[in-house]
Order: sequence, then C-alpha cells, then structure tokens
Amino acid sequence: MLPAKILNVTDLNELQSFGSYLDLKNIIENQLGLKLKVKGWDSLFLKVKQLSEAVPKNKNKFFEL
Repeated sequence: MLPAKILNVTDLNELQSFGSYLDLKNIIENQLGLKLKVKGWDSLFLKVKQLSEAVPKNKNKFFEL
C-alpha cells in the first residue's frame, strides 16, 4: 500500500519534500503495479490527489485482492 504520507499531501511543495520526482513516481508505480503515465511534478501531484480520493472510496475492493 502507498505510504499514507504521500497520499495525504496538500500541495506540490509537500510532495516534493518526499524526494525526487523519479523516486516518488517509481515508488507509487511499484506499489500499484501500473504505470501512472505522468510527466513532471504537476501531473504527478494531480495523480496523487486522484489516488487519495479513490483509495478510501474503494478500499474494500483493494482488500479483496
């Protein structure tokens, strides 16, 4: 599962404080087992925000796997 700290970021600067773009992108992709199809910090931040909204709404589906 993704580290909660990453999913709970509130702005781009906070996301950047966790490390380099490529490191964070790789961590998230490896945890999810799929490609994010993002290019740059802005699209990575938007994808993290989407994930942070989708995971709680669908947590039962994640735990069924």
